[in-house]
Amino acid sequence: MDDQLERKNNTIPQSSQSQVSQLELVEKLNQLGESDNNREEVTGILDSLAVALRDEEDLSLLRQVGRVAANLVIDCDENRERLVSTGYIDAVLSHSMFSLEPKVSLAPAILAIMASLHNLSVDKNTTLLEESPTSLEESTLNSLLQPLSSTSSDLDTHLHILTCACNSLESAATPEGPLHKHIVSRISDLTEFVEKADVPDTAEQAEEGEEEDEEEPVDYTKTLSAAKASIVRILVDLSSELPSLSSFWSKMRDWLVIKDRPDLLNCALLSFGNSIKDGLVRNLSIPTDNKTILGDAGIIEKLAEMGIWSEERDLLGSVQGGGASIVKNLCRGNSANAIRFLRQPLDPLLNLIQRADDQALRFECTRVLVEVIKTLSSAQESLAHVSDQRVVASLVKMLVDGGQYQVLQMDAVVSLVLLGSFGKNDMRSTIAKELGGPGLQVLEGMTEDPKQAVKDNAKALLKIIDQ
Repeated sequence: MDDQLERKNNTIPQSSQSQVSQLELVEKLNQLGESDNNREEVTGILDSLAVALRDEEDLSLLRQVGRVAANLVIDCDENRERLVSTGYIDAVLSHSMFSLEPKVSLAPAILAIMASLHNLSVDKNTTLLEESPTSLEESTLNSLLQPLSSTSSDLDTHLHILTCACNSLESAATPEGPLHKHIVSRISDLTEFVEKADVPDTAEQAEEGEEEDEEEPVDYTKTLSAAKASIVRILVDLSSELPSLSSFWSKMRDWLVIKDRPDLLNCALLSFGNSIKDGLVRNLSIPTDNKTILGDAGIIEKLAEMGIWSEERDLLGSVQGGGASIVKNLCRGNSANAIRFLRQPLDPLLNLIQRADDQALRFECTRVLVEVIKTLSSAQESLAHVSDQRVVASLVKMLVDGGQYQVLQMDAVVSLVLLGSFGKNDMRSTIAKELGGPGLQVLEGMTEDPKQAVKDNAKALLKIIDQ
C-alpha cells in the first residue's frame, strides 16, 4: 500500500506537489495565528512562503496567502511585525500579477493582497513605517495606484480593492511613511481619480432595482466617496510641500469653479489653507486673467454662501485659511473682485479674526483686508465700506503681533495710512485710539529702522494720527 501511494505521488507534477505543500503551510499558518506561543513556528512558515511566492505563478496560492495574512494581522501588532520582518510585502508585491493589465480574473487575488496590506498599515503601524521593506518604493506605489485607474465588471470586488488600496496609500504616504518621497511625482494620478472616477450607470440602475425583501443594497457612490476622501487627505497633506509653480495649484484653481462638486471645492480650500505656514502664504499668486475668470464665476460669492468664516466652521481652520488665501489673491490688484468682496457682509471675517486662536489664520484673514484697502486705493475707489473700527483693530493687532515678520507690519502700516488718508473722516481718531499703548511703541520703533521705506511709512502714520 505504501509503495502504491509513493508511486502515485511520484506521478504528480513537481509544481503541483509544491503548490499542495504551500497551501498546507498557509492553512497551518491560519491555525497558528489563533494561538500565542508560536512565534518561531509562524516566522518559519512565513519565511518559506515568502520564498515560494517569488517564483509561484499560480494566483490561488497568492489569494490564500493574502486572505490568511489579512486575518492574521487584525488588531495584532506582533503579527504585523512578523509579516513585515519576514519579507511578506516584498514577496507579494514582486509577484508578476502586478505587472499585468487589470483583468477580472486577477480580482480575487488582488483583493486578498490589498486587504492584507490595508490591515498591515492601519493605525500607522510602527514596524511598517520604521522598518520598511525595499519594495515599498515605486513598484509598490504602482501596485497601489493600479486600482485607481482600472475598472471591472465585478463592481463589489473592485470597490473593495479600491478601498483597501486607497487606505493603504494614505497610511504609507504620511510624512513618516515609506512611500512619501515617491508619491509627489504621481500626484496627477491622484487628482485624476478624485475628479473623474465615478460609479457606472449600470451599477446605479441595478441598485435602484433591488427587491425590497433582499439584503440592504450596497451604496456604491458612498463607498467610492470614502475611497476618494482618503486620496483627498493625501493631496491636502502633500500640498504644503509643493512649489508655487506646480501644476497641482493650477488644478486646485480649476476645481474652485467646477459646479456641483463640493468635494473638489473643499479639497482646493483645504490645500490652499494648508499652504499657510507661520502666517505667511507662499507665493501662490493667481494670474491676472484667472482673477477675472474666477471672479466672474462667482467664487467670492460662493465662499460667502458656504459660510466658511462662520463659527460653525472653526474646527476646519484649513478651510477658513484657504478661503482667506483665495480671496486675498483674487482681490490683489483687481478692484472688481475687491468690490465683489465688500458686497458680502464683513462681519464673518472680522469676527473670525477676533476669536481665532491660530495666529497664522488671523494674519491671513487680516491680509484680505490689506489687499482690499490697497487695491481700492490704487483704483481711487471709496474706502467707506472698510472704514470700520474693527478693521482698524485687526490691522493694529497684526502690527503688534507680527514682529517676527516685517512684511506683515509693513502691510498693517500702509493700510492704516491709506485708511487715515482716504477713509471716512473719523478714521484718524479711530486709528490713534487703537494704536494707543503697544501699537504706538511698535510704530515708534519702526521709525528707527535702517530700511528707508519702513522708516518713512511709520513716520507717515504718526503724522496722520497727530493731525
